[in-house]
Amino acid sequence: MGSISKRGSRLARYLLGQAAQASRDKKIRKFYSEVSRRRGRPKAKVAAARKLLINCYVMLRDNISYEEFTRRGEVGLYEGSGEVTGKPAQSLKV
Repeated sequence: MGSISKRGSRLARYLLGQAAQASRDKKIRKFYSEVSRRRGRPKAKVAAARKLLINCYVMLRDNISYEEFTRRGEVGLYEGSGEVTGKPAQSLKV
């Protein structure tokens, strides 16, 4: 993935930030408050938005519901690499 930049759609960044700020997910809210206390609200909003986006990516990649995602547990990252960890999705027969 890489570092966070201001490239890409301004509207998409704005909407993702709003979604992160309004999130009802307890883990994202707790993460936001912890980062906010250490780094300030603007950086916490961006960090929570990134976390939300990664969670959405994993749910789409693995074709799972939010309930299944929360049952599996938190998405981890390899330290420093930015690669999403976890089991690869098994192909679904439709």
